[in-house]
Amino acid sequence: MPLPRILLRMNSRDIENSFAPVRLFCRKNIESEFYEYGMQFRRFKNKTDYLEYLQLFVFHELNIMKNKWVDIEKYIDFELKDTTVDAFNQWVGNIDEADPVKVWFDKNKELISQFRHNFNDKFKPKVCVWSDRSKTDYFKEKLQDAFIFENYIAGLISEKYGLDLGQYLTPEGQYDLGENALGIEIKNDTLIKKYGNVYIEYQEKSDANNWEYVNSGILKVDNCEYWLIGTADRFYIFRKNRLLEIFREEIDLHRKGLKSARGVSFKQIATSKGYVYPVKNVIANGDTISMDTMIGEIRETQS
Repeated sequence: MPLPRILLRMNSRDIENSFAPVRLFCRKNIESEFYEYGMQFRRFKNKTDYLEYLQLFVFHELNIMKNKWVDIEKYIDFELKDTTVDAFNQWVGNIDEADPVKVWFDKNKELISQFRHNFNDKFKPKVCVWSDRSKTDYFKEKLQDAFIFENYIAGLISEKYGLDLGQYLTPEGQYDLGENALGIEIKNDTLIKKYGNVYIEYQEKSDANNWEYVNSGILKVDNCEYWLIGTADRFYIFRKNRLLEIFREEIDLHRKGLKSARGVSFKQIATSKGYVYPVKNVIANGDTISMDTMIGEIRETQS
């Protein structure tokens, strides 16, 4: 396709100069964005704002680790802990002008822009790892994957329905109340596509060496009314009451030695008990609901 005649008459210096206003505009946008947000250090909320993660990371590197400089590439392997969050939130609101974190943000606008443009891709939001008990690297990896999926669902609900998922981000919140204010249990399950089943947990234990399981999942008493399980590519939504009905019916059949018409089987692994329900039967039996239906019911309860 031929170039427009106006460009054919321009030499390389003309072309370079023609983009100068664009570069100036972009630079001013970066600076105005920085001065609008970067100088305002807010309490960490563990949402999806790139700046709160960068602020907390820089705080960790300079004020906790006492490093002389910040390598933002290290953010990729940075482990976000609740103790770091607590220290950061106490620091916010009482910041000295000479504080190294504030000075860093004053002097590193280009790095801030670089982090922003690569956020959710190279630099991802970080799940907060609680210090309530020891956790394996595998557990932390799965926890991070679940956090990313939950943020994805939160984004869908916010964009399409204008509702805030309202994640509970403290141990007290999740242990006592549930996962979020809307009452949706969100499970990231990457094995559904491989095996063609959904796994519905009803008991767990924190360590394989523990003697007893405790009620969890659909047997946990909290605000959960809906169960969303799957991945960003495909997920399924159940009413929790329906999953409990299936559980009780299948337990009864299992105790009587009778075959499940649904194809349900019970499974126990080192730290979890649940039942496995073939997806094809889930769909055939009409046991799932749409997101529109779920949100409609949630709105009815809120009105």
